[in-house]
Amino acid sequence: MRKLTLPIALSLLVLTLGLAAGLWLVRERQLPEKKAAGPTGAATFKLTPSSASLAPGDTLTISGQLNTGSTPVLGYQVIVNFTYSDSSAPADLQGISAHVTEPAFNCLTNRITQDTSAKKYTLTLGCLTPIANPPNTFNSQGSDTTVFTFDIKGAHAGNLTFSFDNSNSYVTQASDGQDILANPAGGTYTVTAGGGSSPTPTPTPTPTPTTLPVGGAGPTPPPTPTPAAGPTNACGGTCGSNSNCNSSLTCYAGYCRNPACITQTNCICASSTPTPTPRATPRISPTPTPASTTGNPFLGGQKVYQPPVSVPPLYQPPVPAPKLTLWDKILNFFVSLWRAIFGPH
Repeated sequence: MRKLTLPIALSLLVLTLGLAAGLWLVRERQLPEKKAAGPTGAATFKLTPSSASLAPGDTLTISGQLNTGSTPVLGYQVIVNFTYSDSSAPADLQGISAHVTEPAFNCLTNRITQDTSAKKYTLTLGCLTPIANPPNTFNSQGSDTTVFTFDIKGAHAGNLTFSFDNSNSYVTQASDGQDILANPAGGTYTVTAGGGSSPTPTPTPTPTPTTLPVGGAGPTPPPTPTPAAGPTNACGGTCGSNSNCNSSLTCYAGYCRNPACITQTNCICASSTPTPTPRATPRISPTPTPASTTGNPFLGGQKVYQPPVSVPPLYQPPVPAPKLTLWDKILNFFVSLWRAIFGPH
């Protein structure tokens, strides 16, 4: 029995080594090499627009554009930091990930995080073409291709400055796995306090100075003559004040009237005593009892206690467990094979 198990074990060993070698070759062709972006390269990456002004409450859509020239690539990774100097961010990066718009890529890493102590947002995006043999490639044919978008929303006046992490951003060439990304440029997004350009102030006219004669003050203007008092008016005469009417009259609505009956145009007051108009006794209505207002935030002028609403914590994607290397998997396979063949039965 043991004479038969030895050839079987050798056959399984050869098959396993061949499978491992094939997987290693495919992986070497597919996975991008993580090298730093250089000052020059065939591929470019940029955010459009690279600078803009927006008001608090306004939303601005930013596009990430990749240009590979005429070079086929297997994938890319970009890390962009958005920094600010105030205690809170002047603009908010909406959502927890970017919106991938290019179907040629599968994005394994896609997240937006905020570090309040460092006063920055970080956008991380790592994407590959679908695995195949020969591998699929992407070529922008020399044009700027939008591969993802995200939104920022103005919060308060301030600047949000972005820059690429050139040490960890790269574009992988399909032919040899080399990084061909040129260093991307940064930019600034400004949130204005008034929501746009400041209005042009209206110039204040400069008063023309008055030239005084040499030797002191100018000429004294002549005194204004005081008009002489004219005759007063009788009942029915026009007036501008009580001084225009006879001493026993008063000025009412522009005419001299008897102060005892100013509505009489002839200044003669009626002697009869008017009959008083009877008044109706007001009825006191009972105060209605307020209906039940359970759940109303105000009851009888007192604010009803509302229990605080708990806000669920921000979702944090689980950190994947470290993967076993290919050699770890082969070693585990042979340990299991040894136990199956030579172990106790």
